[in-house]
Amino acid sequence: MGHTGGESVRRLPHIAQGFSLDSNETMSRCESCIISKHPRQPHPTSESPPASHFLELIHSDICGPFPVETPHHKQYFIIFLDD
Repeated sequence: MGHTGGESVRRLPHIAQGFSLDSNETMSRCESCIISKHPRQPHPTSESPPASHFLELIHSDICGPFPVETPHHKQYFIIFLDD
């Protein structure tokens, strides 16, 4: 997920037709990209032993709603991780 970076956008006029870019204009910084790259403290180590069987312990997380829908009109995503 994401979008193209500034260097890729600067190369577009050289590889695509019908695209122009003002070389004097500075590119804005994406707030979401800055936040996602912000360092975080690691989660504490679990005191319990890891699961020993497939699907014995599942971790899940849901994210959203996002302000922009996907082409299929979705605003959330969910992740499942087997321990």
